[in-house]
Amino acid sequence: MPAPLLTSRHLNRATLARQHLLTRTRLPALDLAGHLVGLQAQDPDPPYVGLWSRIDGFRLGDLTELLERREMVRATLFRGTQHLVPARDYLWLRPLLEPMLARWQRASFGRLTAGIDPAELAAAAHDLLSRGPLNRPDLGRALAARWPGHDAVALARSVQGLLPIVHPPPDGTWRRRGLRPRRPLPRPAPRPRRLVTPTRSHSARRPRAALRGERRDRHRGRRADGGRGAGAAVSGGVRTGHGEGRAGVERADAVA
Repeated sequence: MPAPLLTSRHLNRATLARQHLLTRTRLPALDLAGHLVGLQAQDPDPPYVGLWSRIDGFRLGDLTELLERREMVRATLFRGTQHLVPARDYLWLRPLLEPMLARWQRASFGRLTAGIDPAELAAAAHDLLSRGPLNRPDLGRALAARWPGHDAVALARSVQGLLPIVHPPPDGTWRRRGLRPRRPLPRPAPRPRRLVTPTRSHSARRPRAALRGERRDRHRGRRADGGRGAGAAVSGGVRTGHGEGRAGVERADAVA
């Protein structure tokens, strides 16, 4: 009996289920934000809508209280944009994304900050922010006073890629827009650069050998039938179909 086809619809539904977008959950907002690895928060309202869409009984105050208790933080993370993440996750996410954020700073503002040592810029910004929260225009003006002739906006925005900066409430709460104060955090402890260490054991090499054999057998089969057959590669209960007018991957344990 052929394995059931894992179609694009199955994959889409699995993605929606993993994102808790098929049925609402009873997870607390903090745990759900961790499960999602953050919520896009360039604008303050979408995280509230995103949590309401997923959590049964969610109230606006649930997220606002997390922000006020500093259990959730708003910071520059993925793609150099603002995200809400649990504070406990920020401590490992920020070091993980640091190389990307450094590249983002160079690509976006490197020309406008040419001649300034990034480490010196970060140290100056940290000194200013340690005295109290500053919004972006005030931070930019203070940095431009130290480096005359450089764009104040570029200097202030560069800091978001160079330092672990969070935006404390009321910034980021429901319907609160305007100048964003920012506050530095102690630099999070670095995580190991390699999160998974690949092994080179014999058992790890066997699947590759099996796949090479299957590709060779499939090639020989195509040569035998003049290359007209649909062709199917079978490995560990997974089968990919070709030429049948169906897109997808077949798995023996697929769930409709």
